[in-house]
Amino acid sequence: MLLVAPVLVSNFYMSAKRRTRSPLQTRVSISPGDKKTRNYSEESASSCDTVLDALDMAENVTAKLESLEKLSLIESRLDSTASTTANIESTLCRLDADVTVLKEGAGKRDKKMNEL
Repeated sequence: MLLVAPVLVSNFYMSAKRRTRSPLQTRVSISPGDKKTRNYSEESASSCDTVLDALDMAENVTAKLESLEKLSLIESRLDSTASTTANIESTLCRLDADVTVLKEGAGKRDKKMNEL
């Protein structure tokens, strides 16, 4: 028995794109002397200036980020100090209330002692 493998047929067709030249273009050729030359020194100087400007900007951003980190650290320390101060104030208020109660109690005892 003979087995035949199926053959896949593609419906995709790609046409070759070719540029047609006019007869004038084929006859006239541009000589190397007529071609425009690039001035690489100006391009490299402007490129270097651009790179140096970008580097300066990056350094400025880095310095500002370091300042922001320091300010953030100072802010967190101030928050911690404010929290500690609030805790101390609440403790002082409770102690003041306790002292007032003790003074009232001592005053009552003194009256009882004087009465005896």
